[in-house]
Amino acid sequence: CWRTMERTLYVQSSWKMPTAKIILSPTKLIHSFGEPIWYPNPESSGYLLFEDNNLDLIMLTEPHSTTFSRGPNKDDEYYQEQRTRLKKHRREPKYPSADEFWSTDVPRTFYIYC
Repeated sequence: CWRTMERTLYVQSSWKMPTAKIILSPTKLIHSFGEPIWYPNPESSGYLLFEDNNLDLIMLTEPHSTTFSRGPNKDDEYYQEQRTRLKKHRREPKYPSADEFWSTDVPRTFYIYC
């Protein structure tokens, strides 16, 4: 596989199930393959396109994990109140901005579409 920029893979919407899920560190991904194609939309803040020997396209994208797709975060008091009132699995997480997401070393989930 190699990186391509000349062709595009259109994913109809976020309702389409990904072919696979993979957990990677965004900074290591950028270090290995370069900057993502910035495409702020309701589905994702950016993606990477790859092409294989059969000229099939593979898209690697982040799944709704930034403020682009989730909207702006609420006040810190809201999250503090949830921390004391709700169980851990019911708490609403605070989402990072696109720049914060792509510059973190913490492994994140990415979707693969073919």
